[in-house]
Amino acid sequence: MHIGKMIQREFKKSGITAQAFADALSCHRQNVYKIFEKPDINTDLLRRISIILKHDFFAEISENADFCTEFGDSLQNGDIREY
Repeated sequence: MHIGKMIQREFKKSGITAQAFADALSCHRQNVYKIFEKPDINTDLLRRISIILKHDFFAEISENADFCTEFGDSLQNGDIREY
């Protein structure tokens, strides 16, 4: 799962311009394209993007079968530490 590609897909569907998206995120237009290249992202930034694009990326990630399998495998293998 590549979060940048997911964001890019929803960005294209939204019809919002790259400049308007950048303005809403308070960043430069170039940074919008860098977001699309990121395999992971800060949760606060993802929350802001979700609001701007009116898409719940958190729900999409948690519903993704690969994520659930990967997370479950990590739990079974003891790969996740308790903090």
